[in-house]
Amino acid sequence: MPKFGVSAARWIEPLPNFLDQFAVGMALAVASVRCENRGPTRVVRLIRRWPAASWLAAGVAFWIVSTRLGLHGSLDDRLTPVRYLARHQLNTLVALALLLPAVFADRGNGWVRRVLSWRAFALLGTVSYGIYLYHVPVLIRIGKWWGLPHSPASLAVWLAAMIAAVLVLAALSWRFVERPMLARRTRGAKGPASLATQPVLASDVP
Repeated sequence: MPKFGVSAARWIEPLPNFLDQFAVGMALAVASVRCENRGPTRVVRLIRRWPAASWLAAGVAFWIVSTRLGLHGSLDDRLTPVRYLARHQLNTLVALALLLPAVFADRGNGWVRRVLSWRAFALLGTVSYGIYLYHVPVLIRIGKWWGLPHSPASLAVWLAAMIAAVLVLAALSWRFVERPMLARRTRGAKGPASLATQPVLASDVP
């Protein structure tokens, strides 16, 4: 039986293995549109009233995936199929629980909506797909150049370099790849472009 772990990375890392996470994001988008058109459901009202409960669920899931699965990020971790799937689904739950209050925040006077309207968050959202695409290759490259961090200070430097590099790559990708392709798609559409086909530009952020 082939090893399951670093040697199997080429089989477990391609995009199809993450389609369930993309599906969760698309479901949130559909649910948010329904909420805008038909009004908030009882669940949405509970999320708006108690956003901290959703974030607490994210914290519990993060604690489980960080301490209860026997995976510590070291090269000698025994990453079995069950552990891999458990980590994958728990990470999905962390992301979902973090996003729920943001997606369904009250557009009127909700404090979550006010925080998310900050320009910095809007800019991060604009380049978020690039962040998703580039963060793993950057982590791998920095690890090959510098090795793994061995102290809190080296971890701070390691993460700062990674975040800076990922943000630069994501911004360049948006400016020279994603934005031109979205603009071309909009120009090629017949009639006035719909909201779904209009690119969200950093210059549009208030």
